[in-house]
Amino acid sequence: MRFVCVLLCLYGCRKAAESAGPEVHLPSRIVIGATLPVSSAERQTARFYREGYELAVEAANRAGGVAVSGKRIPISLEFLDDGGDPSGAAGQIRTLIEEKKASFLLGSASGAVVEAQSALAEARHIPYVTAAGESKALFERGLKYFFGLQAPVQLLAYTQMRWIDEQQKAHKLPSPLTVAVLVEDSPRGREFAQGVRDFAAKTPSRRTSYRVVFDETFPASQQDFSAPLQRLKDARADAFLADSTLSEFLTLRRRYLWLGLCHKVISYGAHGGETLALEEFGFPGLSYILSAVWWSARLARRGLNKQFADQFKETYHRDPDWYGALAYEAARALIAAISASGDARPDSVRTQLATMKMESIL
Repeated sequence: MRFVCVLLCLYGCRKAAESAGPEVHLPSRIVIGATLPVSSAERQTARFYREGYELAVEAANRAGGVAVSGKRIPISLEFLDDGGDPSGAAGQIRTLIEEKKASFLLGSASGAVVEAQSALAEARHIPYVTAAGESKALFERGLKYFFGLQAPVQLLAYTQMRWIDEQQKAHKLPSPLTVAVLVEDSPRGREFAQGVRDFAAKTPSRRTSYRVVFDETFPASQQDFSAPLQRLKDARADAFLADSTLSEFLTLRRRYLWLGLCHKVISYGAHGGETLALEEFGFPGLSYILSAVWWSARLARRGLNKQFADQFKETYHRDPDWYGALAYEAARALIAAISASGDARPDSVRTQLATMKMESIL
């Protein structure tokens, strides 16, 4: 498998404290709020994100809390169920901020919810850090309180196409290579498909080396892929590239195997290496899947990566995957910004998120 490893893009430095200045009034407790799609089809993804968020907060609290201006302040996490439905974003944000007293927010595992909530957090000047922000469109809205860790999904598609291109140039794949694309009808899915199309059409030589013969979308949360997979079969493509959520991937793979489909290259974007997939399909059912991810346990051999993986395994009794790693690092970045802020105020933390540098597991 080929993996995408990206660096957390949070840069900057902390100004030296003034030797004399007004007294800083610090809170006795810092509340971080988050919603997750617990009651949706993506409940497993929600669970993975919650584990990552909680692990980072627990690590800070074991040290007595986040260090701000020489004082340790305990952190509490407040969770709500968003059901993957962005229509409830306003009420969720209001509950977290006004009732739960959250001063900072971590993102949902649902991209649609992240899009809605981040705009509302912006209006309240509340820093919002998301682990699920792979759509480039999310960061083209001019928001100043919204931060994310994931590289754009178009880069994931481009990386996979680079690998395919290398195999084709090594005469391991035919030329022209016929390509089929099937993605969720969402900003993330559409950007993945565009990444494939852009790569295939970028140069005259690529335009003769690749032909996209199947290019479809499916509704979010679809659980019946019989019809699109039948059309995929009829297209007789050499390569099949899909992008979906975790639950959609499991359903799509199940139907793909049941229909006895086979392609020279098959990818489900970032999926294929999950423990859930291995438990259901076994190694034979996942063989030859091309997967590109934002983090892999194969990186966890030294330094921060090993510390994270060891801590995760001790707590949850299994190896972490990229979902938990992204969530852990989103929470860790927010906590680091709170510490560097000097006063734990939202505006100060926002400034640190926009300018600080930190070593990352990503």
